[in-house]
Amino acid sequence: MFSSAHCVCILGCLKFRTSASLLLVARFIEVGSWQLREREINHHHIKSRTPTLAT
Repeated sequence: MFSSAHCVCILGCLKFRTSASLLLVARFIEVGSWQLREREINHHHIKSRTPTLAT
């Protein structure tokens, strides 16, 4: 049998856990998109540099 204090504690734990995992996911997405952007920039940079190297 759970008391109201138990429920609050469990809810608090769950809330903390979900917010922590959400932060982790957000960070992962942020890093992933940053890496993708960097790769895109590098790709464009190489593309724009290639003609000058070829001539």
